[in-house]
Amino acid sequence: MKRFTAHLIFPSAGVELLRSVVELDENGMITGIISLDNSSVEPAYTLFLDGIITPGIISIREFAEKGKKTPDLTNYHYLDLSDGEALPEVINTDLPLIIDFGTSNLSRANKIIEKFASSGFSIRQLVDACIFHPAEALGICVDVNVGNKTFLIHWQNMDVLNRKTTPLTRLEEL
Repeated sequence: MKRFTAHLIFPSAGVELLRSVVELDENGMITGIISLDNSSVEPAYTLFLDGIITPGIISIREFAEKGKKTPDLTNYHYLDLSDGEALPEVINTDLPLIIDFGTSNLSRANKIIEKFASSGFSIRQLVDACIFHPAEALGICVDVNVGNKTFLIHWQNMDVLNRKTTPLTRLEEL
């Protein structure tokens, strides 16, 4: 059994958990989400991570390269950053944003994510754009729920107070 907690856990689109623990079994299946609000101590063997816990990055481009059908993205503002180019000056749209790093590989994603430190994006916007909106477009569930087997990542070196990334923000697999 593994247990992780962080300043924030983003289990699904628009949801933030404070003072909570994610518990996983040996196979990576989520066996519990434990609120610490009614507890004076953390469950035994809980690893505290400085930053944020989310499901893994989702890349529509990577999905399509594996021979799977590309989803209809007409209801999204799709931003392909797989070539590593600079962020556009302004992203102004009423449509949900999808940011595609072109990979779910965290070492490649880390090279792109550092560009967001001065972008004005909140961490919530960034997480929704590179995890939850792509998952929704693909029709897959990546939510951190009991009974789901979800790849979890730790967003470290965050400005948690202001909900922003920093030039040192890095993603690591849990």
